[in-house]
Amino acid sequence: MIRLFLALPLSEGEAQVLWNKWEPSRFSSPRIRWTPADQYHITVLFFGDLEKSEIPVICAQMDEAARLYSSLKVKTDGPGQFPFKGHPRVFIEHLIEQGATAQGQLSSLQHYLYLNLKDRYKLGNRRFRPHITTARIGGNPKNTVIDLFNGESGFYVSDEISFTLENLVLFESVLRPDGAVYSPLYSVKL
Repeated sequence: MIRLFLALPLSEGEAQVLWNKWEPSRFSSPRIRWTPADQYHITVLFFGDLEKSEIPVICAQMDEAARLYSSLKVKTDGPGQFPFKGHPRVFIEHLIEQGATAQGQLSSLQHYLYLNLKDRYKLGNRRFRPHITTARIGGNPKNTVIDLFNGESGFYVSDEISFTLENLVLFESVLRPDGAVYSPLYSVKL
């Protein structure tokens, strides 16, 4: 079995810009594990554990999606947390689509892949909320991310950052005590 997910990674330069944006917020806490910049991505679909023999099926759908969709433009839309209420488990950067021609394309791409793969895999039916995970939180923190990262606290820089998402990648995720390790298995250019 292999743990798989489909994602749109940020380029190295774009990831570094986002990393730098969060720099004032990266306080030290044994409960917070900050996501390395080279792991920044937008998860499109999470498959969980699958047999390796399923990889070609997913790759074929990726190829088809690449024929139908071109690169996508998004921009940051402020900090957030999951779950939305109560004690946060992850800190995120919300994303919204940018540009008149791209309106709805990110959601459309995700929906297209979901519709074409949902009958074969247990994908669930969570609403797609484009975001980048910036940190994972252990324990039971008392503050929400909004308490920690409101614009007035000085912790969070609210400048918008724009990204161009050009690649759809199938990743393997290996869970380790110090955090997941992501390895690209297949990639298509949008």
